[in-house]
Amino acid sequence: MMKIKANKRFGQNFLINNEIIEKIIEIFGPKPNDNILEIGPGLGALTKSLAKVTSNFNAVEIDYKLVEYLKTKNLPVIQEDILNFDFKVLKQSPIRIIGNLPYNISSQIIFKLIENYDIISDATLMVQLEMANRIAAKPNNKNYGRISVITSHFFESSVELIVPNNAFNPVPKVTSAIIKLKKIKQTQDVDMPKLSSIVKQAFQMRRKTLNNSLKDYKEAMQKANIDTSLRAENLSLKDYIDITKA
Repeated sequence: MMKIKANKRFGQNFLINNEIIEKIIEIFGPKPNDNILEIGPGLGALTKSLAKVTSNFNAVEIDYKLVEYLKTKNLPVIQEDILNFDFKVLKQSPIRIIGNLPYNISSQIIFKLIENYDIISDATLMVQLEMANRIAAKPNNKNYGRISVITSHFFESSVELIVPNNAFNPVPKVTSAIIKLKKIKQTQDVDMPKLSSIVKQAFQMRRKTLNNSLKDYKEAMQKANIDTSLRAENLSLKDYIDITKA
């Protein structure tokens, strides 16, 4: 039998708590007709259950040792870096995403999902609790930032479950959480690169007032009736969209 050790390079922490595994499956709620993609299946803690529910199941794993291990269990897996993976090769859409994300690239994966928003229906993701709170944060909150604003344009987000670090092997130094992203069917028509650029600039100097952090957009903010004495964290998604359109 293959003995697999967690690879620090890939930020691996294997989920071993059966109660937590069952709760995650319940939160995700897989159905027979679903087209499911699992990111980072690890040793297959979730994979075994998911592959039984639907024949439209794929997992993407970067570590060739884990790929070999999962194949010995007759589990469908593609060896690929998720950041380079072409979601459109799955052909069927919408795609439902589930995964235990490597914490060092979780924000990059979230933005990757946003890029593929048109073919994704929802995502149930294990991330660091701090990241989950940032994604789900609302305005006037210290956790509210660029990822909160941009994600909220495409998905409704909610923190569903706090996962203690002893649910993993090896035990990580941080607490994890399950966050659920549900696709917003009708997004507002806006220039996304421009919106993203404005939001990024605002939060790069989040302690400064908009009068300073967005000084290049003073006229636009005036047209959009934005109080420039506020800070980046005080503005809603709609406020940023109004500035972008102005």
